[in-house]
Amino acid sequence: MSYIYMKILELVPEEYDRGIKKFAATDFEALRDEMAALLEPGDRVLDVGCGPGTFALLAANRGARVTGWDRNADMITFATGKALELGLADEVKFEVRDAPTAPLAREAYDAVVMSLALSEMRGAEQLATLETAWQVLKPGGKLVIVDEVPPRPFAAKAWYYFKRFWLKLIVYVVARAVTRPLKDLPTTVKNRGFNVTREKYLEGGALLYLEATKSSYRPAPEIKEAATTLTFRDRLANVASHLSLYATFFRVVPGLYRIGEPGPAAPLLVTANFELTFNLVRRALRGLDAYLLVIDTRGINVWCAAGAGKFDAREVALSHRAFRLAEVPHREPAVLPKLSATGVAKYKLRDDFGVEAAFGPVYIRDFGAYLAAGYRKTPAMNRVDWGLAKRLEVTWFFALMNAAVVALPLAFFHRLYSPLVVAAAAAISFLVGALFPWLPTRLYSIKGLAAAALVAVPLLTYKWLAGAGASSLAAWAAFLAFAGILLGLEFSGNTSVSSPSQVKQEFKPGLVALAALVVAFILLVVL
Repeated sequence: MSYIYMKILELVPEEYDRGIKKFAATDFEALRDEMAALLEPGDRVLDVGCGPGTFALLAANRGARVTGWDRNADMITFATGKALELGLADEVKFEVRDAPTAPLAREAYDAVVMSLALSEMRGAEQLATLETAWQVLKPGGKLVIVDEVPPRPFAAKAWYYFKRFWLKLIVYVVARAVTRPLKDLPTTVKNRGFNVTREKYLEGGALLYLEATKSSYRPAPEIKEAATTLTFRDRLANVASHLSLYATFFRVVPGLYRIGEPGPAAPLLVTANFELTFNLVRRALRGLDAYLLVIDTRGINVWCAAGAGKFDAREVALSHRAFRLAEVPHREPAVLPKLSATGVAKYKLRDDFGVEAAFGPVYIRDFGAYLAAGYRKTPAMNRVDWGLAKRLEVTWFFALMNAAVVALPLAFFHRLYSPLVVAAAAAISFLVGALFPWLPTRLYSIKGLAAAALVAVPLLTYKWLAGAGASSLAAWAAFLAFAGILLGLEFSGNTSVSSPSQVKQEFKPGLVALAALVVAFILLVVL
């Protein structure tokens, strides 16, 4: 399984094949020959994730007409140069393409090849890429996949994941990327409309060579059921999400869900796979018949995901393809959350991907009225409510979470530790939210610093009356300033009225200020 190092090798295209050959236990040259033997002269072949173009050039040299796609522009440049060098520029062309969302030339290819490509993608991307393959293949066309899979025996699987953890860590540190082994790949391929004709496992079951043909029949798109009544477990997940506990545990499986009994005229809503968001949306849709497309935002809420580029036109488009929305009759346009507008360009979604969309109301509670009005919004439906009641709704769990986080680590710093530390963190957190409109400037770090100053007055007065010296008071002041800036910046992720660009603008100066306060604190307390 050493080919996981391919993520590092991709940084140097000219060394990619040599590196794979050196580190991998599998003879990839023999596998390429086996794949090429399936082709006939004149076959149109699509090589998805072509890398430096090794297989594409081999197939072209044997008479095939090949198109190579890769997201890595350096790989495409290198492969194009090799094609010119070998005199194959007329038989093969290389393009920078994103397979999950690439324009579809329907039934244009006799074969699609994917070598170590799917494992570089997330789940929805993998499904969208397989859908791309099905759409571009001619009836009976060949699909060949070589990729990483977890071994089947329990002991081998356990050993595989143990080794893989350290390899993933190395690869992520060097290349900032990971690969994902494909679980139950043959079943996934069958469910996308292919007949699997051959499976060959290599590297102790950690590498699968799979051949399939496009079938004239395939199962209908999978539509999951989404109940509108929340269970006890759902409510616990909501509380945990409010407290910002580890988000990985509270992700919804991306896919297409049905609410009630939707028909061809049913609306299609799009949302994030953050479980709290999913639960609030489906509960608010009680009594309506609708489709709900849940996209993979990595367990992040709509507004934060949009600001971070995880809820954008590409993500909506690839989910549309992955879950085969074109085969599910529904009312158009698709309704996007209003708070995704910072990330989704509607014109791009329409012009580049052919998906019509509209931005719905800010709050899902208004969706029924929006739907009844024919997808028309009142001015109030476009407005974010950030009054005191809404701020307190957010602030109580923000304060509780920060108090809990501060309590444990500071227990080890006995010279500083005091219940006042926990109380101060909770008080600053609470004041940032409760007094948000009245705290000075639009910068969250300064708002947090102002809230810390309000807490510092009674706290430092109390410590002074209790006999604290100048160095102790200064240390408390440094801690409160640090907490204020940090909690102010942290609060920006708890409100939809902040600007992502503004947060980025003040992030680096905020880090410098925090580092300076840490140094000051150490000098005052430790030394």
